[in-house]
Amino acid sequence: MRADGAIAKAGGRVVKNVAGYDLMKLFTGSFGTLGIISQVTFRTYPWPEASTTAIILGQARPIQALSQTLRNSGLTPTAADLLTPAWAERLGLEKNFALAVRFQSITESVTEQIHCLQTWARSLDLSTQVFQEATETAFWQSQGSLPAIAPITCKIGVLPSAAIATLQAWELLTAGAGWGLIHVGSGLGKLACSGGNGQILQKMRETCQQHQGFLTILTGPPSLKQQIDSWGDSGNGLELMRQLKQKFDPKGILHPGCFIGGI
Repeated sequence: MRADGAIAKAGGRVVKNVAGYDLMKLFTGSFGTLGIISQVTFRTYPWPEASTTAIILGQARPIQALSQTLRNSGLTPTAADLLTPAWAERLGLEKNFALAVRFQSITESVTEQIHCLQTWARSLDLSTQVFQEATETAFWQSQGSLPAIAPITCKIGVLPSAAIATLQAWELLTAGAGWGLIHVGSGLGKLACSGGNGQILQKMRETCQQHQGFLTILTGPPSLKQQIDSWGDSGNGLELMRQLKQKFDPKGILHPGCFIGGI
């Protein structure tokens, strides 16, 4: 729904049908400031024949080495996340850095890939737990819902090679109480904590920026957002964003003031 009330449609039911400006990505990332998304179409996949999750626990340095080996390997996990000790403990695991890896494919492929990952973990003196069926489904559901119970949550992005260093910095700033997760492949992740102040988040933002990344505050009390800007550095695209806002919503009626630079 556009700001003038007109209904617009972009994309379609096939994968390769985008020509010109990618309006889907524009609206998805606009936080409701350019229009209201009323209908979406998702691409789905059949449930795999086999699904198994390996949880590797240990100190930061060997976990980092294992995640780098995994990233550079030919293995094909459907999920691979690095966790802070506090996040691992909250999920019922040993309080240590963790690497959670999920494989989903035909049975033979999953078995072979899990075996390969366990072999690498043993060579680094790391412990491994293997979850299957209902247990692994419950694990990923719990992991996905964990940030929702924290009053302060942030989205971050860093170079994948700096993931463990970033999680270590978060653990240090929060005295071991901060929950943190970063995806091994993309370097994107979430941070969460039960309390904190703008100074802590500003230091963490600076750490992310040192690793060519960012930190955006997703949820937090009004007092926190008065101490620190939710978005941080807007880069060199702020003027272009303002021009887009003027084109799509010239009267400024859609979610005003919530986006970068007060857009």
